[in-house]
Amino acid sequence: MRFFSEGNVFSVLDSFIEQKPSIYDIVALEDSTVSYILYDDLQTLCHEYHQIETFYRKLLSMAVIEMMSRVGHSLEETGIVAYNRFLKNQGHLLQRISLADMASYLGITQVSLSRIRRVK
Repeated sequence: MRFFSEGNVFSVLDSFIEQKPSIYDIVALEDSTVSYILYDDLQTLCHEYHQIETFYRKLLSMAVIEMMSRVGHSLEETGIVAYNRFLKNQGHLLQRISLADMASYLGITQVSLSRIRRVK
């Protein structure tokens, strides 16, 4: 669904918020060190510190906006436009992502992705 590079906060938000198992996996494409916070601990921090609650609210808002944008674009964009958008927004990750993962993310086949890249 999304690629994250070092220094980013990530989660499967519906699973985290609802405290239910997710149908999605979080997969590290490279060796990684991950820090985490338990849901109950975050709720305690939000209750005790207004700044943490504000940060959490803004983080959730940004995630919702990003997902809505992604869904909207996927309904309207061709593979070429989606690939160009990826290059613009996350091109620094290009050499770190497999063609299979990239094609899946863009919602196109590997063959289509290869054709698009050949034209570039």
